[in-house]
Amino acid sequence: MSTSLRSHFKELDEQQLLLQYIQPGLVGLIDGTLSTLAPIYAAAVLSGSHTALFVGLATAIGAGISMGLSEGLSDTGEHTGRGSGAIRGIVTGLMTTIGGCFHTLPFLISNVHMALIVATIVVAFEIIVISWVRKRFLFVSLRLSLLQVAFGGIIIVMVGLLLGSAKPRTGDIGIARGALSRTTTGSDQVLRSVSSGILSGFQCALFAV
Repeated sequence: MSTSLRSHFKELDEQQLLLQYIQPGLVGLIDGTLSTLAPIYAAAVLSGSHTALFVGLATAIGAGISMGLSEGLSDTGEHTGRGSGAIRGIVTGLMTTIGGCFHTLPFLISNVHMALIVATIVVAFEIIVISWVRKRFLFVSLRLSLLQVAFGGIIIVMVGLLLGSAKPRTGDIGIARGALSRTTTGSDQVLRSVSSGILSGFQCALFAV
């Protein structure tokens, strides 16, 4: 099977490889890396590492299935020459799930502040990988790509932090009361953790570039 796969890829020119595998995989990796940030960070602020871990895994897997179906069903490849819709769907779905899972795994750390720092550093490395692929196959400047993807990621992280720190309405007491007390007392620490992670991630990114 591995021999047939190698021969299959050798038969593809770079344009076919780009259209059938690289571009669908890149779409999935970008979506998985960025779209899962808001729910993960919101869950971490509201309920801690344990909740963030399962929210992240559920989001990554769900997004992988959704993106895979979207890619596979939106273009059969017959009219565009982009290859089998099923293969592109599988590639996109897998890369979406992978992109979402990598920065979810740090929430195995029970200390949510440390988990946020590690997760943010992991996101920085994911952004480096995305930027390198864009430079290699799409000929986009590495520094420009880093800025573009990082800017999008920071916006999404801020959305997650804002939603996670939002106070419930007066009538929504119940279960939310405990979560609110934890959020208000630890919000400054969470913001410091994320800021520290972003700074460390950018330092790693600059070092790698």
